[in-house]
Amino acid sequence: MFKVTVYGSGTSRCRQMRIRVHNALWMLGIRDFEVIVEGDMRKFPEGVTDVPAMGVEGKIISDGRLPEIGEIQRMLQPYVMDMIVPKAA
Repeated sequence: MFKVTVYGSGTSRCRQMRIRVHNALWMLGIRDFEVIVEGDMRKFPEGVTDVPAMGVEGKIISDGRLPEIGEIQRMLQPYVMDMIVPKAA
């Protein structure tokens, strides 16, 4: 299972980040994933300076802004390359 963590305090931007990450993974063809929302600032890893933030495998890949779905797909692609389902021709 592929896990992405969204760090945020529950604002509308943080909720929108969770939705966009979910949609980006679904559009990439990933079906076995979990989007974890971490709202406790004490549990944020080093590197999170502003919310919303997004992390994969303990690495922060977006911080302090709300990227579009296509940009999130590009950010996640290196982590999910072996999981992407090829599109039918």
